[in-house]
Amino acid sequence: MVADTLYVAGHIGLDPKTQKAVDQINPEARAVMDAVKHTMELAGMQMDDLVSVTVYCTDLSLYDAFNAVYQTYFHRHFPARAFIGVSGLVRGAHFEVSGIATKPTPRK
Repeated sequence: MVADTLYVAGHIGLDPKTQKAVDQINPEARAVMDAVKHTMELAGMQMDDLVSVTVYCTDLSLYDAFNAVYQTYFHRHFPARAFIGVSGLVRGAHFEVSGIATKPTPRK
């Protein structure tokens, strides 16, 4: 965290037992978003504090499946987002998510 800005490094959806990517698409999408949410909470922030998200994906045909899960993590608005196709990700992941969040300014 730098000042009021949190830089969320790339997360993938890992199975805690095997430390490999979860082997089904929807559970993997949920696992990666849960990992991002956990990082946000550790910093005292909420998912709605994200202002920019980058999703790296090994198969762009998975966009709709990922998006269906992704949308459930936000309540007020969606952050700006890029969904980028890549040839491969570590540990066999289909998705990697990084982001930038800012702490909300207190209302007076």
